[in-house]
Amino acid sequence: MNKSMNEIEAELIEIPLHFETQTHIDVFKSKNNKTLKETMQSKRYDSLAERITKNYFQDLDTNLGDFLFQLKNAGDEFYKKFLNKYGDLEYSLFSLKNEKHQTLKGVYFYYLNDELKYVLNFRT
Repeated sequence: MNKSMNEIEAELIEIPLHFETQTHIDVFKSKNNKTLKETMQSKRYDSLAERITKNYFQDLDTNLGDFLFQLKNAGDEFYKKFLNKYGDLEYSLFSLKNEKHQTLKGVYFYYLNDELKYVLNFRT
């Protein structure tokens, strides 16, 4: 029997997280396996096409991640035009510390200093 939203009960429990000590930077470098040319075929990047054609035509066959990393290392801020606002931050991987909780279905909220940072919905 399906329950209406008014009939659903939820239990909020605090679950300790385990954070890796190693942090990850330049994550964008490995997230895309398309070339710059293939990436530019998306309408999302139409506004960048003229600049790409004029200044970076020699890089059209370069994988996007490598291209962006090269720009960053050269001090060319243009690489940020391809990233969302979180695209060039430092990251850490984390996992649920208690194995009992790793198999539970539900919605997980990650807070840092009383600010919601991440929501993940586990359905399986």
